[in-house]
Amino acid sequence: MNRKKESVDLVFLGDSITAGWTGAGIRTWNEYFLQYDPVNLGIGGERTQHVLWHIENGFLDEIDPCVVVLMIGTNNLSHHSNQEIAAGITRIVDVIHEKLPKAEVLLLGIFPRGGDPSEKRVREIRERIRKINETISKLDDGEKTRYLDLSANFLDESGQLSREIVPDGLHPNGNGYRVWGQGMASVIDEMMDCDVKTSDRN
Repeated sequence: MNRKKESVDLVFLGDSITAGWTGAGIRTWNEYFLQYDPVNLGIGGERTQHVLWHIENGFLDEIDPCVVVLMIGTNNLSHHSNQEIAAGITRIVDVIHEKLPKAEVLLLGIFPRGGDPSEKRVREIRERIRKINETISKLDDGEKTRYLDLSANFLDESGQLSREIVPDGLHPNGNGYRVWGQGMASVIDEMMDCDVKTSDRN
């Protein structure tokens, strides 16, 4: 992104879905978030333990953002239990607050996966995601951590995950990132009330 780390007010953390903001999602990124001097720290293939390692080893050093957007956990589904995934996400939120005591965290629910909910495997994975999201939603304290579940924004009335916005059943395309951006832009705008803004720092 070629931005000085000191100027960052908005940070995105996550896996390839988050990393795609500066790929397929770049137009929506620029439209809704560029004003906040954002940095995208999403990395393909990340699981909760990877994000935790990164932020414990310098990922968030030398920056002082207002808001950190976090969505992680979908890559853990094949390797860990619901309880382990929720515990990993909880630990990440805690460490973010330890590293960045002035920042608020916007914790996103894990997005739905798969296409047709009539398929057994899709129903099972969706149910797991629902349970994990239900658990992590309790991290919302109304102050330093806010939880936002945009699952319904990606599904039609029958529960289908549209291939027009998520072609492979997991990663949004440009249309999907627009759905995502529209769903959280107003929340991020509300959260951007930290005492020290980029213009004040520089």
